[in-house]
Amino acid sequence: MRDYSDYSVTKVSDLRELLYRSVELYGSKIAFQRSNEDISYHRFRTDVLCVAGALHSRARCFFQVSVDDSYLFAVAYFATVLTDNIAVLLDTRHSPTGIETPPITEDLTKQKVLQMLSVSPISDDMLPLPNADSLCTIIYSSGTTSAAKGIMLSQKNLCCDVVGGLEKYRFSPEDRLLQLIPYCHAFGLVCDLLAPLLSGTVICIPDSRAQGLAQMRTFLPTMLNAPPAIAEAILKMKEHTESMGLITGGQLKKILCGGASLRQEVTEIMLEWNINAFGCYGVSECSPCVSVNRDEFYKPGSAGIPLNCNKIRIADDGEIVIRGDNIMLGYYRDLERTAHVIVNGEYYTGDLGYVDKDGFLFVTGRKSNMIVFEDGTKCLPETLEQNILSHPAVQEALVYAERTSGGLKLCTRVYLADARAQREVELFLSTIPKYQPFYRIQFTEKPLRKTLTGKLRRDL
Repeated sequence: MRDYSDYSVTKVSDLRELLYRSVELYGSKIAFQRSNEDISYHRFRTDVLCVAGALHSRARCFFQVSVDDSYLFAVAYFATVLTDNIAVLLDTRHSPTGIETPPITEDLTKQKVLQMLSVSPISDDMLPLPNADSLCTIIYSSGTTSAAKGIMLSQKNLCCDVVGGLEKYRFSPEDRLLQLIPYCHAFGLVCDLLAPLLSGTVICIPDSRAQGLAQMRTFLPTMLNAPPAIAEAILKMKEHTESMGLITGGQLKKILCGGASLRQEVTEIMLEWNINAFGCYGVSECSPCVSVNRDEFYKPGSAGIPLNCNKIRIADDGEIVIRGDNIMLGYYRDLERTAHVIVNGEYYTGDLGYVDKDGFLFVTGRKSNMIVFEDGTKCLPETLEQNILSHPAVQEALVYAERTSGGLKLCTRVYLADARAQREVELFLSTIPKYQPFYRIQFTEKPLRKTLTGKLRRDL
């Protein structure tokens, strides 16, 4: 299987251009679809300009977009950026404590955005000229292993990442995307909003996050972007029916998984049902996508090949280092931490991995998660977790170290599909190659804690 030419993509350098080019190309076509409503590109632009009319008298102010409605969130976000203000995207339902946020001028809630829709739309010539290099968005990291950070992104960051992603991974006007990832996360903002808008792809908005998978039979999506846990959930649902079409609506062709590693076995099983389930790699600091498996050029278990907007380098210690126009402006009011991760124009991700002879990136773990025992021996928890997950009864696994009077000891938490398999899994764990036997094995009755993008929380 060989790589092939990039897809043809409409080039845009700022979000105003992205919106207007989308309307020019797809004006009367459906942009957003709810279970009881279709919204065209023309209407979306009009709604954006209405809210922009309420915001345009202010500039370079911080507006927290905290709308719990995906469509209104998209309207408020574009209106904020197009009026040269700064959108602060903080998930208020799961926001970490102790983080520093900018002085918020106004909290754009659902009620306020609905009120602003009654304002007359601002004319195009009253919109300020975009400055693609200036700060337009602050997104907060998930804080899985450390304090959450305010990641400052420009329109140039976001747009080059959108274009770079679409050159490798196809979205089309014939596609229907089931929107599952909140727009307050970089993966959701770029892959579930900006990329489909530029491509003419219909964005299908479920009635609620909880109803997302259940409404696949209503929306008949051809594609979705999701954490690996969603792909695993679809396979779990398949165990109770003989037809994948009864679960997905019968039109699903591809799932792009980000936020965590996608197991090779999941890809292989999905392919048996003619569904491409592939991994990608990204970090919010890179707006967020860095690499992606292509539709016809992929390797199960990999994170794909680099986007054209960035280059990947593997440092001597195995750390993944990124250079490109998608690298963030920095962390909000944290020059010291910014200088620590961006050195000579390169972003040091903190993730470990390698690039194979065909150019595919494989992510093996995170430097900060590495367990270093007293004799200098090192253990990557993620590698052990993948081995544990190879047992069919294991749904989730977390490996960590516990400090005892005898030194660091290897431990694991395991969530089983069926508690009756506990003894069998205990015997299996004893056979996995590792530095030392597990000091503690804890079987949990509930799924392990995760972020909204599917990453295991390691802050025990």
